[in-house]
Amino acid sequence: MQTHLKSIFSIFLLLSLLSCNTKASQNQKQEKIESLQNSPTHIWRKQAKNGNWGYIDEKGNEIIKPFYSKARDFKDGFAAVKIGYNWIFIDTKGRQITEETYSAVQSFSEGRAGVKKGAFWGVIDETGKLVVGYNYDSFYSFSNARALVEQRTGWGFIDKNGKEIIPLKYNFAHHFKEGLAMVNEFGKKGYLNTEGEIIIPLKYDVTQRFGEGLAEVGNSGKPYHFIDKKGNTIFSLPDSLSAGFFSEGVAMATNGYRYGYIDKTGKIIIPLLYDFTICFSEGLAAVKKNKKWGFIDKKGNTIIPFIYDDDPFGRYELFDFKNGYAQVMKGDSITLIDKKGKEIRHIGRIE
Repeated sequence: MQTHLKSIFSIFLLLSLLSCNTKASQNQKQEKIESLQNSPTHIWRKQAKNGNWGYIDEKGNEIIKPFYSKARDFKDGFAAVKIGYNWIFIDTKGRQITEETYSAVQSFSEGRAGVKKGAFWGVIDETGKLVVGYNYDSFYSFSNARALVEQRTGWGFIDKNGKEIIPLKYNFAHHFKEGLAMVNEFGKKGYLNTEGEIIIPLKYDVTQRFGEGLAEVGNSGKPYHFIDKKGNTIFSLPDSLSAGFFSEGVAMATNGYRYGYIDKTGKIIIPLLYDFTICFSEGLAAVKKNKKWGFIDKKGNTIIPFIYDDDPFGRYELFDFKNGYAQVMKGDSITLIDKKGKEIRHIGRIE
């Protein structure tokens, strides 16, 4: 930099590098777009006879060879897979998005994924670039452009660049749903918005996440009730009843012993007959009776018989229908079914 010529050359070199990096980033984004555009409508995990996992399309054709000791479903165009003791991310073509490996990961959501090295969590983007350093004891995926994180000081929220938007001071919190998140401070719970403003005061002992504009709240010794996003009471539940969040116009309800469903007036529309119930998805809900799972419609009619087993890891999302298909357990195996209960294919053993 001692001469004018060297200065010009240095500037030229810097601009060239920036241009190359920009082009590389653009290429990566274009590859992702092409990968998503050309990928099958449905991509399913499939376990090979040797125990490794790969992926197949909706016709059962192998699209990613079974190299992996563990594999998760694709989300936002990427899947987390495990090789040996390490996790990586691949795209729908089976290409590894970064050479980095991780001790634990969370699936992509809103263009970001939580990754863990050692004892701490950071965040990567869709190119595999670390955009938030390894600073957190706990991390939950992004929702409404906010991620729930924990440090010694408590729980709070960061944005996609790692900026602390809501101070890490709460005893606990839930991730954002429909623009509001539950926070717990000194044993009392309420809701705040994505900027950290308290919208519904922290005055409840019990809270649920918002679903379809409503959330269950309550205090010990008093009937629970549902509120809207302004905190107005919409309806109250009988003393013996509590409920979950609304999905497709209904919510799970329980008296502590049996489960059924209520509508948005609090009326029981499917009697409390079941050992356990899960939210409706695509018009059907998985319900448990006499230690077996089946599926019912919103009139309580049995659509798919009670022949399926518990997932030992409690992954109830397996039973959700997505694009006309759900994953169910039979013995120690995962099976793919359609909405008529037809078994499409065996996916693999419990992992």
